[in-house]
Amino acid sequence: MRMMTCRMHEVNTCAKIPRRTILRVKLRALERRILDHLESFSIWGAGRDGRNFVNELSEANRKKVVVFGDVDVNKIGTHYENPLTGVDIPIVHYSELKPPVVCCVALGRTAGVFEDNVKSMCWECGKDYWYFN
Repeated sequence: MRMMTCRMHEVNTCAKIPRRTILRVKLRALERRILDHLESFSIWGAGRDGRNFVNELSEANRKKVVVFGDVDVNKIGTHYENPLTGVDIPIVHYSELKPPVVCCVALGRTAGVFEDNVKSMCWECGKDYWYFN
C-alpha cells in the first residue's frame, strides 16, 4: 500500500490542510484497499488517534471493529463508547490482539517500545497488521 507523505518546506501545502481532512483521505484509501475486504479487525491504540480512526470509519467498517488493544493499564478492561456513532468497543492489553490489526500509534514516539511490542507479536506487516498514522 502506498503511503501519503507530507514534506515540510517553505511553501508547504500539507500544513494548510486540516488534520481531519488528511485522516479521511488516508482512511478511505485504507478502507477500499484493505478493510472493505475483511470480516473483522482490531485496532492497536485506544488513544486519540485510535478513537479518531474508529469514529471516521464508514458505518460498515466500524461494525467490524472487534476490540481496541493498548498498554495503558487505566484503559485496559474498560470500553470506548461514543453515543454519536453507536461505538462500544472493549479495550484489552495489546498482547491479546489477534490479526488483522490496524496500528493507530505514532511511530517513533515511545523510544522504540511500541515498535518492540509489535515485533514481539511475530506478525507480518501488510498481512497481519497495517500502520495507520
